[in-house]
Amino acid sequence: MSLPLLAAITETEISDDSAQFIIAEGSNSVELSVTFNSVENLSPTSLGVDSYRFSVTDPNVVARLPAGVEPVSDFPVMIVIEPPVDESLSFRGAAEVMVYTRDIHFDNNYRVFKSHEGETFHDLTAEHSEGSYRARLRTGNFSEWMIVRDNRDPADVIALKYQRLSNAISSSGLGWLTTNRLLDQLNLSRLFWEQGNTLLAIATLDVVIGLIESLAGSVIGNVWEATSPLTNTAGDLLGASATLRFSLSQG
Repeated sequence: MSLPLLAAITETEISDDSAQFIIAEGSNSVELSVTFNSVENLSPTSLGVDSYRFSVTDPNVVARLPAGVEPVSDFPVMIVIEPPVDESLSFRGAAEVMVYTRDIHFDNNYRVFKSHEGETFHDLTAEHSEGSYRARLRTGNFSEWMIVRDNRDPADVIALKYQRLSNAISSSGLGWLTTNRLLDQLNLSRLFWEQGNTLLAIATLDVVIGLIESLAGSVIGNVWEATSPLTNTAGDLLGASATLRFSLSQG
């Protein structure tokens, strides 16, 4: 996408396992934090953080959003996290990303959508809170992020997230035993949801999350490296599970 540069990073704070940035220009500002369970070569520049304004009618943006999802007109900001190869960032498990802006007031239909390598944007919101808009999510990789308004039917979103997680498990290249264990519990969770028992659906989804976490690093690959094409399968599955859990809890 050819987009104008929004801003410089005005503040940066790096600790052993997290990075915080404030990106601001004019009336738009955003606070971004990324926290890791285990990370190497984390520095002010190794995450490759940037941010851009865009037109909410730009077809290059709109065409990558699902039907029923629209950019927030008061916050037309694309956040980019693209770690440069030469800084050799690597991490294990799911990274937690937090996005916070005072520029918009909370709307329960606001979500943080993510795209990876030019794909269609999809919801990865794992938590959000009232007041100004703050959202958290988990991910096994990086790319582009934006706050949107999701006008779709919540039941359709949940069904889509179940299917997305199921497809991710099935195509992850895990052994048949692990794949079947995860899919059996996920299908049971979906069955509970379809029967109207959201509490049991969430509890069973938590079993899926627990299995992924317990197998990460041994049976399930959990490493992301800027210098390698390795897929952080555990991080990706945990991100998809977290956003499904969020949508279930909203019902």
